[in-house]
Amino acid sequence: DGAAEYVSEFCNLSQQMFNVNIKVIVIILTYINLLPLAWRSAIMVDAWAEVVEAVTGIDVDYREAGIGLDFYGRPTDAMWFHIPSRKRAVIATLLVVAILCQVMNLVGAIIYWDYVDTQTSPGVVVINLPALGAIISQVIAASVQGKEEAKLIAAQPDKFPAPMTKYLKEGYKEWRAGKSGKTLWALLKAKLDQFHKENDGKGGQSAGIIEIGVEVTSTSNTA
Repeated sequence: DGAAEYVSEFCNLSQQMFNVNIKVIVIILTYINLLPLAWRSAIMVDAWAEVVEAVTGIDVDYREAGIGLDFYGRPTDAMWFHIPSRKRAVIATLLVVAILCQVMNLVGAIIYWDYVDTQTSPGVVVINLPALGAIISQVIAASVQGKEEAKLIAAQPDKFPAPMTKYLKEGYKEWRAGKSGKTLWALLKAKLDQFHKENDGKGGQSAGIIEIGVEVTSTSNTA
């Protein structure tokens, strides 16, 4: 029949190896996306709690909340907590959606395992649509976060450092100009050292996509 003819014509060793490689990539991507699940869920709940409190006036998490306060209601220089709560809620939600889409992508790849199933409907839709959703969600989240952080850097340059990419771009431009006589690696290393020296102690990039270093103060007393 038509299906048998399709299989015999297209499911050769190359297609089989391609299919296996794609499955491996999907599994690896899902594993990587699941690693920050706890963190992304935490920042999403925290941000939405602040949004609900701002809208309704109800203290849903029994802590002081607001711009510049961390999970525990303490002042912090971490840039993430200086982004408006509504924006943080959008960013964090998109990041969680990206994880869910990636998991759906894996489930689809497992259900429609054979090569032909991945290339024909409904498998091609079930597999690729969630993958596209995961990519789009993370791109939008990164874009929104980048714009908000750029606003903070522009408004408070003494408090929030310019991103590391700015220094690396400067090093690359100097290398292209050829005036310093140094190698690209030497210039990039020098710019990285400059970045750390100038921004030591400032509130760093928030890296909401992965995690934010938040100090936890111990409240236990030693007898």
